[in-house]
Amino acid sequence: MKILTTVVFALSVALLVIAIHQIMIYGFANSYWILMLSTFAFLWFAYLKRNENPGEEVYEKYKNLKSNKNSKTKK
Repeated sequence: MKILTTVVFALSVALLVIAIHQIMIYGFANSYWILMLSTFAFLWFAYLKRNENPGEEVYEKYKNLKSNKNSKTKK
């Protein structure tokens, strides 16, 4: 997971916690904007997560595993 994806996810969770607190104190109508910021951050996180390329990580792990296996058989 990239650092930007992690930061956006943390922002989404933090805004959700703040929104829930503000809803309990001030009511839903006065805290709606914080809830929408949280929703926007979560959708941004989902977009970033969907566009990540997990194939590169899997390929690197497979390549490293294969090279370790070959080096053990050569000894």
